Amino acid sequence: PDGTKADFSPINSGLSGKYKKITIDSVNGMAMGTQNVMCVSATDDSFFIFRYDLHTGKPLPGIDTDFEVGEIDCDSHGNIFALEKGSTKWHVFSPTGLEFNGSPFGGGDSGNDIAVLDNAGLVFISDQSTNKVQCWKGAIEGIHARYWQAKDLPAVDIGWGKVAVDSTDYVYVAHSKRGIITIFNRAGEPIEHLLGGTPPLNAPKDIGITTSGDTLYVMELVGLGPTKLSTWVRNKSSRTKR
Repeated sequence: PDGTKADFSPINSGLSGKYKKITIDSVNGMAMGTQNVMCVSATDDSFFIFRYDLHTGKPLPGIDTDFEVGEIDCDSHGNIFALEKGSTKWHVFSPTGLEFNGSPFGGGDSGNDIAVLDNAGLVFISDQSTNKVQCWKGAIEGIHARYWQAKDLPAVDIGWGKVAVDSTDYVYVAHSKRGIITIFNRAGEPIEHLLGGTPPLNAPKDIGITTSGDTLYVMELVGLGPTKLSTWVRNKSSRTKR
């Protein structure tokens, strides 16, 4: 049933790329790849991207990096998009850990989160230095990653808010300083705002989205508190796809 603890919870260790066992004190980021592989970054010992069999929880050989890994996300092919901790510089790896030619991208500002569309055509970076969301366009072609920075999403005052993408390519941006969540289509146009509620949104930080996109789980910095989730159900008839 929903809410049942996973058989392999908690995640307290992983493997390096050289099969060395690494202790994990706290999970920082998590993303689902292909072939039932789950990717994890850790708060400590963060020079690795850990990988697990999603069915059994068995640690798989991880990916060793030369940078501290922050948040991560995956496209539909299992390619891994990894943000450097505390930076807007990001890297792209194949599912087997090969960093694509052309990677890394960005940098120079303080970053908080990364999200990518399933087809890897758009990458979004939560930029705490500017309080905006960077948008990068491009593609992965063979062993090459080719991306260029496009116009920022028209989202401001994100603070510590994060970015999420659902399976239909809608982009969700939490504005922790404004108490709202803005939903954009893949063209970068705002189509809906979530606010109010009972109790009302206060300072949304993180967003989890069901596969259908109908239900959102929101974690706040304050209000309900940093460990409690509020549920938001969306009306699909309100969507306008462009």
